[in-house]
Amino acid sequence: MKERDNSSVRDRFQAFRDRYFSNEGQALEKRNKPTVSQRVNARFYEPEGYTFKDGKWRWWLITVVALEVVAAILTVKLLGGDSLFAWVVAGVISAILMWLSVCFMYYTDSGDPKLDKWVSALDSVLLVLSVIHLGFLIWVWGHVGNLRAQEARYETERVEYNRQVKEQTAAQVKLAEVQKETAQIDLKRSALDADAAYWSARRGGSAQSAAPRGGGGVNASLPPLARPKEIEGETSFAFVGKWDSWVRIASVAYILCAVFNLIVIRNRSVRANAAARGALTLNAGAVLAGPRVATQAPFRQQISTQPSSVATQPVDAFQMLKDHLNAIAPGFKAEVKRNGVRIRLYRSQNQQEILVKSTSQPLSILDAVVNRPNRFREVLIDTLRREGFPI
Repeated sequence: MKERDNSSVRDRFQAFRDRYFSNEGQALEKRNKPTVSQRVNARFYEPEGYTFKDGKWRWWLITVVALEVVAAILTVKLLGGDSLFAWVVAGVISAILMWLSVCFMYYTDSGDPKLDKWVSALDSVLLVLSVIHLGFLIWVWGHVGNLRAQEARYETERVEYNRQVKEQTAAQVKLAEVQKETAQIDLKRSALDADAAYWSARRGGSAQSAAPRGGGGVNASLPPLARPKEIEGETSFAFVGKWDSWVRIASVAYILCAVFNLIVIRNRSVRANAAARGALTLNAGAVLAGPRVATQAPFRQQISTQPSSVATQPVDAFQMLKDHLNAIAPGFKAEVKRNGVRIRLYRSQNQQEILVKSTSQPLSILDAVVNRPNRFREVLIDTLRREGFPI
């Protein structure tokens, strides 16, 4: 027994060494390793008939949300004055539009062909309007950035010029004071020179004019200052005002298109639901007016696959529904109520059945199980997952 265990360990070790440390093992591992393109294709693969059903949440929704966020930021920076109130308003509007985008994504696969086409078309128009709105904002923001850079340069030069003017003015005032003091000193010096000449003449000396002394008045001038160059063309405020109406028109058009899309969903869903309920009432009346086999199970639809003139075995839609539920996961139970079908999922724990999740579906689900047998199970799985069933 011990030798057999040792041989098993040796075999596993040998297999591990051959796979990861031998050249052949490394070559085999490299050949079997999928490439980057294969991984990407496998990650985003969608079966036939479901193209872009999951991809729209990866690509379309993220693109629309990113465009709305960037547009909101640029709108506040350009038109909102960068105030807190503008940021709050832009954030609330963007959140509403993003929530509507999630709504539109969901109703592009509602099962109603007309509703799907309308919502998809309007959602495409919304994407185009979003790109147009962002294009206007980028155009205005790019040119306004250049104009504001020129205005900032001019403002810097203007402040520097004013500072130099102020310093030059102070220097001129100080120079005038020095010149005044120098003039007073020259006046006193002239008086002293005249007194000296007078007393020299009284003592019998020759009266000679005093030699001129150096000094004199201060004569100095300051160099002129270069004025800042004026901005040529229109200002950033004037440019934003010229394009402001176009930006706002694009923004309003986007919001109106989103509201119109929501109105289409509301009205089309009401008509589709009314038609479905009317068809369900007619089917229920036909079942109740049918043979005695149908009256024994009044809440199970007996739907014939042949014309009524041919005697055939009726199809039990409720049993088909239970078969689909049992194939999806064990523990499902279903029962027909007066206003719908009740579906419950139970799990066994400590020899007791515990209710995990339950949901109520309309009676039209019994029509779908017969009329759409090929796609019914997949649609049922998607519905149960949306309702929160752990499957």
